[in-house]
Amino acid sequence: MPIQYGLLTKEQLNDITSLLPEVQQAAATGSIYAIGAVKDNRICGILVFRVDGELLIDIQYIAVSEPYRRQGIATGLLDFLCKHAGESNTAIFCTFAAVDWNEPLCRLFIRRGDFTLTEAEGYICRFPCKELSQIELNATPPAGTRITTFYDLPERAQQRFINEIKKDSLAFSVELYAEREQMLRPLCLCVVDAAENVQAAFFCQKREQDVELSFAYGIPGHVHALAALVGHLRELLLSTGDQVSYLQIAAVTPQSRKLVEKLLPEREILEKFYTACWDMNGI
Repeated sequence: MPIQYGLLTKEQLNDITSLLPEVQQAAATGSIYAIGAVKDNRICGILVFRVDGELLIDIQYIAVSEPYRRQGIATGLLDFLCKHAGESNTAIFCTFAAVDWNEPLCRLFIRRGDFTLTEAEGYICRFPCKELSQIELNATPPAGTRITTFYDLPERAQQRFINEIKKDSLAFSVELYAEREQMLRPLCLCVVDAAENVQAAFFCQKREQDVELSFAYGIPGHVHALAALVGHLRELLLSTGDQVSYLQIAAVTPQSRKLVEKLLPEREILEKFYTACWDMNGI
């Protein structure tokens, strides 16, 4: 029986989002759609994407059920997406983390020939929590400020900070909103002044026995506030004893990469970020 491709209904998409955390995070951003591959009367592959405005498609998730792999289904999902994006002259891109160029998703985009794959500057690294005591960090916030948990701030103060992030990176602010329910709220810290203006903040998630510092952002001119947050987090993690093995850090923004490279020169890089952009001229 040939494989059939098509847009999933809202009900089918809701069923999928209830099963996959990755898709749940994407669905929270709105404007989410999915293409399904059907064989033997069952959905055996999906491609989830977000539409940003009318001119950009952001691929969020691609997956094929294990019994149906190596049958060209992932390629077929991309073919379906590219065909319809071409009709409306809509660009397509996908940003993802991978160990190296040999990862399946990297090979998929390279093999197609109509996507340009580049290695981004960001990466995911980790550092043993037991060795954090060897790192010299000042956990004292700048004068006139204090450290508090971000989600204990009034809603208006939270939103004001999110709006500041949007000015620099819309995608960053969207991901932060999408993953808010997965955050370790006691470890989502910020530095605020007397008027509750956030100068810097970061957000942590639980990764099995590790803690991941998933998002970090400082208002321009407040890099010392960001460094103070890292120092405060170190103290909190050291107080847990052996409960947390590693501190993982997603160093995405230039600020976070600069801070990580300065404070943790012996970090272990786990994955790098890659971006695949569709060559619309090839349609």
